[in-house]
Amino acid sequence: MVARSPNSKTWRSRAAQCLTEAAGNPKTMAKAITSIVSGLLEGVSCPPTDLSAIEKKVSVYSCVAEDIAGSGELRRDEAGLRIVYSCYLAKPRRRFTIAHELAHAYFETCWPDLPRPSKEVEQLCDLMAAEILMPSSHVLELIKDEFRLERIFEIARTFQVSLSASAIRCAHLKSVTVFEVNGSKVTWGSGLVRRGSISKLSESLQSVILTSTAVQRGEDQLFFDSETGLRPWHVEYRAIAKGRTLLLLQPCSALSKVTDA
Repeated sequence: MVARSPNSKTWRSRAAQCLTEAAGNPKTMAKAITSIVSGLLEGVSCPPTDLSAIEKKVSVYSCVAEDIAGSGELRRDEAGLRIVYSCYLAKPRRRFTIAHELAHAYFETCWPDLPRPSKEVEQLCDLMAAEILMPSSHVLELIKDEFRLERIFEIARTFQVSLSASAIRCAHLKSVTVFEVNGSKVTWGSGLVRRGSISKLSESLQSVILTSTAVQRGEDQLFFDSETGLRPWHVEYRAIAKGRTLLLLQPCSALSKVTDA
C-alpha cells in the first residue's frame, strides 16, 4: 500500500505538456504548478486566498451558487467563462471547488483547443487548486520546524480548507503519511497508507490504530516496513468526530533531526 507522490507520476496529457512548457520545463510537475500559480497569486491576498481576485486573471466573469448535481462546473456563454458551484457545499469544500474550476479556466484561457478534460486534467486541476488555496511557500513556512498533527488543524483554519485538504497538502510537502480511520476502514490517506481495509496494514500499525480509536488523542512509536526498510516511526493520532480518527505517521529520524537542530 505504498503511494507514489505527484512528482513520481508520469504525466502524459497535452495539458500537462502545455503546463510544464509554460513554466519553463522544470524537473517536476510540482515545481511547474508552483511557478504557474505564483503568477496567478501575484497581488492576491493570502491567507486565506482571495479567490475572487484570481477570477479576472483567468477570464472568469462570474462565480455563483446554484442547485446543481455535482460540486461545480465551468461554463462558457456569450459573456465568457463562469463558475457555478453547488449551493449545498460547506465553505471549505466550496473554496476548493472554486479553486479547481479556476484551474480549469486557466487551461481554457491559455489553450482553448485542448481536448476535453480527462482524469489526468482533473488531477492537475486538483494540484493547482491546492497550490492556489495553500501556496507552498506559505505552508512550508508554517511547518518548517517540528511537524506535529496540530499543524494540520492550524493550516485548515488559517487557509479555510478542509482537514483532509490540509492533511494531504502537508503530506506532499513534508513527505509524511496522513490518513483517516473510520471503523475498520481507512477512508482516505496520503503517503504510505491508502484507502482500504485496515486489515491490509501491518500488525503493529493495526495495533496503534486500535488504540487510537479508543482515546481522544495520543502518540506512539512502532517499527514499520516501508520502501527504506524496517525502521522506527512516530505515530500521532487525534479523534476528529465520533468513530473518526486522524493519524500522522513519520520517521522518528525526522523528529530527532529537528530536536538536534
